[in-house]
Amino acid sequence: MSYFLEKSGFILSSAFFQMLDLHGIKLSAADLASVRHYYEKNGGYVKYKDVLHQININKEVVDPVGSEWLFVKPVGGVKGGNASVGGNS
Repeated sequence: MSYFLEKSGFILSSAFFQMLDLHGIKLSAADLASVRHYYEKNGGYVKYKDVLHQININKEVVDPVGSEWLFVKPVGGVKGGNASVGGNS
C-alpha cells in the first residue's frame, strides 16, 4: 500500500507528520498524540484534510518566526469517525 491514497484522502500518519515538519509546522508530542487519538484509523492512516483544519498557529506567541503550532481538538467528536482506509494490499 502506498503512503498516500488519493481518492480516499488518507495518508500514512508518519508521512503526514514528516511533511508538516518539512514545512516548519512543529507540533508538540501531546498534540501529535491527540492527532493520532482523534484521527488515526486502520493501520496508522489519517485523513490529512481533516487534520489540517484542526492545526492553528498559537496567537499568544509574539514572535511570528518562532511561533508554535497547536492542534485544536475537534468539538463534538470527529466527523467521519468510522471511516476506513479500505482496500486489501
